This record gives sequence, C-alpha cells and structure tokens, in this order.
Amino acid sequence: MMAMQTRRGFLASTAAVATTAALVGIPILAHSQSPDAELLALGAEYESLLATSYDHPGEDGMPEEMWERFYEIEDRISVLEPKTLEGVAVQLRLVWCWHANSGVEHRYGAQRDSDDRTKLFWGVIQTVRGMGATA
Repeated sequence: MMAMQTRRGFLASTAAVATTAALVGIPILAHSQSPDAELLALGAEYESLLATSYDHPGEDGMPEEMWERFYEIEDRISVLEPKTLEGVAVQLRLVWCWHANSGVEHRYGAQRDSDDRTKLFWGVIQTVRGMGATA
C-alpha cells in the first residue's frame, strides 16, 4: 500500500475518502464500521487516483507506481464480495470505468447522446447509490 509520508499525501487521501463518501451517500465515519470497510477504502483510493489520471491524461501523466497501484486496486475491488449496497456501488463504479466509451462518460456518467444501454447502466448505478444512502 502506498505510504502517506507527507502532509499532501494525508490531505489527498482524506479528500478521497470524503469524495467517495459523498458519491455513494454514506457518512465518512461509517467506513471503518462497515462490513465493506476494505472495499470502501479501496473505492476512495480508486476515486483519488482516477481524479489524478483525469488531471494528467495518458500513461505518462501519472508516475508508474501510481498506475501500478491503480491496477492493483482494480484487481482487488473486482474480487471482493460486497456485503452492502455501498460496496456494490464501489464495484459498479469500477465496471463503469471499464465500460465507458468516452472520457466525458467515464468521468461524468451517461450523457444525452449516450446509447440506451449506457444510459440504463448509469441509471442502475445511481439507483444503487441512492439505495445505499437510505439503507
């Protein structure tokens, strides 16, 4: 796991947790108490690395060790069995990233000109996130 040796690293990881919590609609403190604590933590780190990759597009944009960590997280998220809707939402986000055809869809979800299957898939993700927020 990537060590947080700097103040910047600590702040970035804290922001990532807050971002993912907001995306899936759960309180930040619930991460450590959730049956899906590992999955939620990986989802937060994944979102942070995604944001970095958007800001620095292309494999040359992020350092190689960040890409290695990114792929390790993808592999781990894909094999964990979620126990909550929040965990399912983390996995759906990963599958969405694998599915999205454009950078805009990848980052922001289905668009007006997206095909019907893509719109349905994005709608399912939003439904699960909403259910997780009310569960």
